[in-house]
Amino acid sequence: MHRRSFQSPNSTAAEASKPFLLYATPIPRLNSLAAELPFYRVWKGFVTPQRPKMGLTIRRFHFHLGRVNMQTAIPASVKEKSGKRSAVRRFGLAAAVLPLLFAIQAGPAQAQAKNGTTLAAYKTIDICEVNPTTWRYSGLIAVWNSGAVDTQGLQIIDTIQSKVGTNWISQYNVPVGVYAEIPAGTTLETATVFPYSVDLGALSGTIRNVANVTITNHSGSLGTKKGPETKATFTGTVEPCKAGSGCAYTQGYWKSKPNVVWPQPYTRSADFYLSAQSWQKVLENSGNTAPGYYQLAHQFIAATLNVANGASVPSGIKDTLVLAENWLGTNTPAACAAKGSCGEQKDWGAVLDQYNNGKYAGGPPHCE
Repeated sequence: MHRRSFQSPNSTAAEASKPFLLYATPIPRLNSLAAELPFYRVWKGFVTPQRPKMGLTIRRFHFHLGRVNMQTAIPASVKEKSGKRSAVRRFGLAAAVLPLLFAIQAGPAQAQAKNGTTLAAYKTIDICEVNPTTWRYSGLIAVWNSGAVDTQGLQIIDTIQSKVGTNWISQYNVPVGVYAEIPAGTTLETATVFPYSVDLGALSGTIRNVANVTITNHSGSLGTKKGPETKATFTGTVEPCKAGSGCAYTQGYWKSKPNVVWPQPYTRSADFYLSAQSWQKVLENSGNTAPGYYQLAHQFIAATLNVANGASVPSGIKDTLVLAENWLGTNTPAACAAKGSCGEQKDWGAVLDQYNNGKYAGGPPHCE
């Protein structure tokens, strides 16, 4: 507690002979808040109410744990004034102090709310025939949080559409379980994936799946639902549903399992696209300098070797491998050196990671 004596610059001569005490427990941010609120001015490190031309002199405040205890140090000449006017002034003082108290209490939460985040999303779609009138629609939605704060209000609205003439018509809403918010990107090794699988009526024409991923703390739109819309068009042939054949290994198996021979035509010493490294060296690279590049590359190598080793590959995984190979063929690790970059590539890597772990719907199981 600090005890100091001050005199109002607007006090009368008689009043000036009687010092008034300002008691205040110093509170961080008061000085900066005072600059923002017209009701206050700062005297020697403390915030006091702006004194009107006519009225009371300095008030005495005691700030403690977010509560305000207001007392008045009033000269005798002022005390003799009507109780009504004094009550009005005390009410005015409270009205001036309460906004400051609210700002102090709400400050940290408001400051945190100003920090938004951004998302990158990718999805796949696979279709197989359960019976002549029923198809199974399945796939993954991968979402990467590119920002430095966790998401808030995450919601995914997933819709299956078919093309009728030149128009896309929404046919089915697909339930997608959102089980948690997505942590800031720096805390994850891969993107967060949300699988879906539903048995619904067969459709004609071109079919696609559209996922609207929204949050309420998107950068530039705090408090409003906003986020990416990602689409996937089915490019395969609808065949009877069956379990995946073969089995899949993780990238750790292909990297360091003793006596493992890679399937032809792949060799550990071959150049890996534009990386200036061999396939083996890329697998061994921790990826700290370019996380997005290496997260994708590790899973791409494993998935490519699994397919070459006889594992079945669903249409959605084929499409993802094509996207990944085209991108790797035109980019170096430097493309993902910036912090928070290559969110889409991390999404591709997350999908391939599910395949390599035997968790992709319609894909092969994990090798025992």
